[in-house]
Amino acid sequence: MIKKYDIAVIGASGLVGQKVIEMLFTRKFPLDKLYLFAGAESEGTQIYAGGKIYTIKQTNINDFPNCHFVFMCVNNELSSIFSPILSRKNCIVIDNSSRWRMDREVPLVVPEINAEEIRGQKLIANPNCSTVQLVNALYPLSRKYGIKRIVISSYQSVSGAGYEGLNDLMYSRNKPVAFKKPIISNLIPQIDEFDESGYSLEELKIMRETNKIMKSNIAITSTAVRVPVYYAHGESVNIELSSEFDIRDVISEMQRFENLIVSQDDKTYFTNIDAVGHDQVFVSRIRRDNTVKNGLNMWIVADNIRKGAATNAVQIAETIISQKEQFYEFI
Repeated sequence: MIKKYDIAVIGASGLVGQKVIEMLFTRKFPLDKLYLFAGAESEGTQIYAGGKIYTIKQTNINDFPNCHFVFMCVNNELSSIFSPILSRKNCIVIDNSSRWRMDREVPLVVPEINAEEIRGQKLIANPNCSTVQLVNALYPLSRKYGIKRIVISSYQSVSGAGYEGLNDLMYSRNKPVAFKKPIISNLIPQIDEFDESGYSLEELKIMRETNKIMKSNIAITSTAVRVPVYYAHGESVNIELSSEFDIRDVISEMQRFENLIVSQDDKTYFTNIDAVGHDQVFVSRIRRDNTVKNGLNMWIVADNIRKGAATNAVQIAETIISQKEQFYEFI
């Protein structure tokens, strides 16, 4: 008989939390009990999923049910408090904030690439949504050719800022809540705050997380732009490979990689709409950059809430279940 697992979602009223719930049922996760938590303002909210109605409760870390997995869909501050406590209670915490991603003791996991990094850990970090789609496209090329340098410009949908971001676009606010400037008919070259170097924190996340996941030391520079699109992020990526390549071999190598949908030529392309509602990463406009030796350009799109966040988190839990005999006897 297939063992079933008790799951808690903290932050169940948010975009990512709700998508995690959806993906648990969509992917037929072996689910037994499902507990939903959020802040006081969401207590009593009902969510219909998997043919049942679930009621959100206010998160109380001192009266928390015994669970096999906890999906943490909250901000860094709350994750700093909740994640260590719950992981010490024999809960496996999969965290969607950026709080633990660059912690040396916490694996940062994209299961198609580095599932082996989990190895019995009870706190696992889910990467930034832009990083997830980027590394899925880069990894097969890094494995075969090596990568020296990457220039990435990400064009990120408003859903990356949650419901406030969607509302700013939906209601044409002159005084935006989620962004520094109005997003309607506009592009905003800032996501998150700037640091002393002039990079935004979002740009630094993409740069640092990519190298951690791929165990590399690639020179990466990034520009992150918010665009007036509801869902799915686009990325224009310029890559300098370490060795010579044939463009047909590049396409073939990427087509063989799990969960990549790759265009057959440099004139066929995917847009954000093509990616919405899917768990794959879509790669197109693959072409040679003749201004640099072994240069390559490509365009990458993926659903940021689904593949970039919720699906990857659920995949981590699925991977842990597959590793349980070796590393997780208590589940």
